[in-house]
Amino acid sequence: MEYLVLQQLLEDKLGINPIVVKAGSKKDWPNPFQMPTDEQLKYMQERIIGPAYKRFVKVVADGRSGLTEEDVNRLADGSIYWADKALEEKLIDGIGYLTDAIDEAKSLAGVKKAQVIEYKKTFSLADILGAKTNVSLKIDRRTLYEVAVPQALYLWTGPQ
Repeated sequence: MEYLVLQQLLEDKLGINPIVVKAGSKKDWPNPFQMPTDEQLKYMQERIIGPAYKRFVKVVADGRSGLTEEDVNRLADGSIYWADKALEEKLIDGIGYLTDAIDEAKSLAGVKKAQVIEYKKTFSLADILGAKTNVSLKIDRRTLYEVAVPQALYLWTGPQ
């Protein structure tokens, strides 16, 4: 999990002092407007990261025949696996390219021809900063949410 701490940028550079009104002491953890305390980091590890990791291990073990939760715990340390090693460790069923995957999907569906439509969502920090165009900075609610709100994620969609 990662998130941006904008406190110094907002307060020191822009003179903006965020005010957070909340109903409980932990309601704004993690808070992008201040550096996290040791207590907050421990809380996020126990309440967000730990359960998300445990769920990830279970999903992978349940979805990969031949892998136990112990196997997944051993493998899921953040390492990058090349295709041959991933195949050896039973993390993937085979090695191929997009065309191979499309052919396999057509075969499993029992069709000879299929129209493949690929949707791409491009998003980068340069987009936010306006580096691709000469227009003024425009940040909508969704973009701000994607950048500023911490999220526990474990789905890798590969290079875009």
